[in-house]
Amino acid sequence: MRALLLAAGLGTRLHKLTTIIPKCLLPINGRPLLEYWLKYLSETEVTSVLVNLHYLPNMVREYLVQSPFASQVSTAYEETLLGTGGTLLHNKEFFREEPIMLIHADNICFCNFREFIRSHHERPAGTEITMMTFTTPTPQTCGIIELDARGVVKAFHEKVENPPGNLANAAVYIVQPSVFEFLASLEKLVIDFSTEVLPHYLGQIYTYHNAVYHRDIGNIKSLMKAQIEFPQAAEIPQGNDFWNSYCGADNLSRAQNIMLAFSKASGASLWPLMPEKACRMLERYPLPTILNEKVMLVSDEVPLDLKTRIKKAKKSLPESTQLFLLFHTVPPGFSSREIFKTLGVISFAICACRIK
Repeated sequence: MRALLLAAGLGTRLHKLTTIIPKCLLPINGRPLLEYWLKYLSETEVTSVLVNLHYLPNMVREYLVQSPFASQVSTAYEETLLGTGGTLLHNKEFFREEPIMLIHADNICFCNFREFIRSHHERPAGTEITMMTFTTPTPQTCGIIELDARGVVKAFHEKVENPPGNLANAAVYIVQPSVFEFLASLEKLVIDFSTEVLPHYLGQIYTYHNAVYHRDIGNIKSLMKAQIEFPQAAEIPQGNDFWNSYCGADNLSRAQNIMLAFSKASGASLWPLMPEKACRMLERYPLPTILNEKVMLVSDEVPLDLKTRIKKAKKSLPESTQLFLLFHTVPPGFSSREIFKTLGVISFAICACRIK
């Protein structure tokens, strides 16, 4: 099996962040989103991954070619976006008549991917696609599906006001190579998978339900929720940890740019978590004389007395102030979710790495 990771999007709803860094490299628990997908795929029967590029392609290539997954990954640059179906068809030769895992890499997702693949291998006769599903709290913003008794899609409801349920399309699929014949029959370069391909296969799409975790991080609100919901703590890949050199201690300037983008996207003033101590992350930025209603407390690393620091900051600010935390480098095992559970504060970590 081979995989296509769609990472070419502009990230327009996250433009205050994505002017600095492409959406596929936004950090969750201090590791880039794309790395989670590559790690999950490397632990399955997927042998090769194609990543399509368009927006800020050199930044994505810079990460990929020096990542621990470089030997498994190829890239395909699209000067003009081809749509999901168009990208599949344009790179048909890469997939070598093997089943294809098709992934929108602007989602953060966690489940048993081996089980997902197994469900595709054991799908009902006459089905050509297996779609991952999840239960959404906001069905009117998603593609909602209805299933028959076999777990096969019998109806689609794309972002309608009153959908009949909350079972949503996760935009992660396993596709049989027979789909290429239909794609070619459209005789088009740009093909939208959701509107032009899926409706054609109604009744031929099996489903696998992800009951663990799935979220689209298309806007800053969703990105914040991902930081406090995502069930995995940060893990550091074995071998060359390029993310550390990409935006860790060896690339303070890039980390500062990402920090500034996070503060702008959240509308928060930057302020040191430890005012009595110099903060490298803030050394280029004069502190504001008047703080916003939102304040992002910045620290080069996670202090041992974090709980005391948060209590002290809350006492010195108006009660209505919304606090965020931003750390530059954090150790393996860092979890923004745990900080939120214990302290009630949303935190961002730019780089999880092995701290010397």
